[in-house]
Amino acid sequence: MNRLVKQTVSKCRHRLPTTQSVSKRNICEFTQLVNRSIIRMKGKDSSEVMQGLITNDMSHLLKHGDAIYSLLLNIQGRVLYDVFIHHIQFDTSVDPEYLIDVDSNICDEFIKHVKRYKLRKKIDLSTTDEYSVIHFPRLKRSEVINKLPNSIVNCISDPRLLSFGCRGIIRRDLPEFNENSYKTLNQSDFDIQRYELGLAEGVLDLPPGQALPLESNADYTNAICFHKGCYLGQELTARTYHTGVIRKRLVPTRITSNSELVSPGDSIVDENGKSVGTLRNHVQGYGLALIRLAMIDSPLYVVSANQQRIECNAYIPDWWKESRIAVNSSDLESS
Repeated sequence: MNRLVKQTVSKCRHRLPTTQSVSKRNICEFTQLVNRSIIRMKGKDSSEVMQGLITNDMSHLLKHGDAIYSLLLNIQGRVLYDVFIHHIQFDTSVDPEYLIDVDSNICDEFIKHVKRYKLRKKIDLSTTDEYSVIHFPRLKRSEVINKLPNSIVNCISDPRLLSFGCRGIIRRDLPEFNENSYKTLNQSDFDIQRYELGLAEGVLDLPPGQALPLESNADYTNAICFHKGCYLGQELTARTYHTGVIRKRLVPTRITSNSELVSPGDSIVDENGKSVGTLRNHVQGYGLALIRLAMIDSPLYVVSANQQRIECNAYIPDWWKESRIAVNSSDLESS
């Protein structure tokens, strides 16, 4: 495991608020994720085709209700899309069916990408407006299912970080889901929660063809299986992982003032003006930045378009420690 991460964790001044402080909300709060869409995938060869394209392992989806988080990479090993794949098999006598939770901006590109590699395999993909993606920050999976027994299609504890609540797919056409019975959070509320925890999602946080999976913490968010067979873009990811040298990672970043002056892609510099990273995105000053881990404990500044230096604080999330232990344990079990 990367020595720089270990050293930085031990000396970091800025710490993530505890999970409890992030989660002190009414248990019926929810966010409808308006920037996510659903793609329906079915066909007898669906799992085989996706197994060769995603960083995770389709064999983990053994039964109805299972779901995984994964990335799709290009041939150079850079991230194209992040997805949640739900196994929805309503009838065991027919071919398997999956619902894929993707960024709404890349639905067509995602379908074209998969079709490019399906060859003559039996697989069908189509967008659908029947469903919405929803997030409950505090409810457990069983509680969501009990509250919405007819509307919920599938519900999972967020596979990236279990303490981040539940993520589900609901039917839009059933009156059971009465928004007046719940406190609706805005999309920005959800994004700020994610950014406080350091969780990337969608094309703004993971620009297609630019982000690298390990720099994007895919090894910490259960997005990669390092013991499956080959998949598109695997070589660079596997080589980087086994060398253990990851000098930059996406980390939570707090812009302390004038956040309206900074934009995604702005450079982050140290007190000497040396570039140490890039701001990936932010909402109301809470954001993610790709930063050299060796510099994370130094005074940092975002350089705005008008060359103004604006102070920012970056920190290592507390949950990374547990994720590293889990990754190392997985390595030992497979050796």
